[in-house]
Amino acid sequence: MKHEQIASVRDYRRCGLREAVERELEGVLSSNPPPNKVEAEQREKSMRAVASVVLGLLLVAMEPMPAHAQNASIEDFYGTYAGSTSYEQNGNVELRDLNVTIEPFKEGFTVRWATLTISSDEERLKKKAEYTINFQPSRRTGIFSSAMKINKFGKGVPLDPIKGDPYVWARLSGKTLTVHAMIITDDGGFEMQTYERTLTKQGLDLVFTRVRDGEETKAINAKLVRVDKY
Repeated sequence: MKHEQIASVRDYRRCGLREAVERELEGVLSSNPPPNKVEAEQREKSMRAVASVVLGLLLVAMEPMPAHAQNASIEDFYGTYAGSTSYEQNGNVELRDLNVTIEPFKEGFTVRWATLTISSDEERLKKKAEYTINFQPSRRTGIFSSAMKINKFGKGVPLDPIKGDPYVWARLSGKTLTVHAMIITDDGGFEMQTYERTLTKQGLDLVFTRVRDGEETKAINAKLVRVDKY
């Protein structure tokens, strides 16, 4: 019933807008009459074509923006997602089962994800990796610092990349929650791992990339379905 009421109001507005445009058109045509009938018909035809374009643009502008096109809040990501993908490297195909949970944590949120890798290489048949990282808001809008250890004041802070630990932070922009993990390698170079998780109607689109010293060494795409909502 509510949707029918919204539709009827929208139709009423469209009719009112169409009538207003037509009234303006009649006013323009009557205020400056053409010298003969042929020119009058040509002018009216041209004006009505312009009015149709203007009306179409106004009607598009009146349409509400769909929820999936708006900026998302971190609460929109809360839930559990699952999916699978494959990755080929050096002739070896790996199948990956993916699972991620995003849930509230104090004033921020927690991201927990697990990857089960099934390799065609018999020496590495199965490998499972699990990660849990807490994030808290920073002073900058849309940027979250990781809270992977507790300092002497009892506050969660990021790890120290100089010690070989990953420095992790997150960014929320539009419908995408991105987690960056930067590692300083033993030779003084760097490795950046990036997880981009974008909200879709079904769940999440995942894009994972690994860049070492400016060169991309791995890229994996996957679609995850929401299996539970927080």
